[in-house]
Amino acid sequence: MLVHRSGSARGRRFAVTGILLAAFSLVFTLPADASSSADVPARGSAHMGMGVAAHDGEHGTPVPGRAAQTEGVDVSSHQGNVAWSTL
Repeated sequence: MLVHRSGSARGRRFAVTGILLAAFSLVFTLPADASSSADVPARGSAHMGMGVAAHDGEHGTPVPGRAAQTEGVDVSSHQGNVAWSTL
């Protein structure tokens, strides 16, 4: 004779899976170890972007004296028509 039970095995399986998934996701959201205090700058000495050079390095900075001066041209004709033949 069949016994009718409330719910189904599939429903309990989904509930258990959901609870386990929630528990494991909480474990992954815990903070990692704090960084050492040697990495923290002195109070008041930090400035915006100070970690960029430390993280990326300074190999992309331009070499002083190598940049050429470029001539500015008003192409919007705000200061009059542009004499393109003289450029």
